[in-house]
Amino acid sequence: QINDVYVNATTDHCVTVDFPEGHAGKVFWTASKGSFAIATKDAQDMVQVCTTYKAPSEVPASGTDTITVTATDNVTGKSVSHTTDPFTIKAMPATP
Repeated sequence: QINDVYVNATTDHCVTVDFPEGHAGKVFWTASKGSFAIATKDAQDMVQVCTTYKAPSEVPASGTDTITVTATDNVTGKSVSHTTDPFTIKAMPATP
């Protein structure tokens, strides 16, 4: 789960996938408002993989963003997705 993020800020988003023994796959990240430096990575069973999330350049009308992660098994082709709870995108504080 990601905490509040300032506009244009970056933060790591990491997942660990439990593939069947001996399987590997791919992890795909999407965000409803922000973006990712690398949106697809190879994944091994129970090995954490991370990518960098970048918040949008303006606070969205909803004030929030969500991230959806999809893991696809290379052997079976089956996939599963999970979407985060909404997290707040904050405006940068004014410089005094």
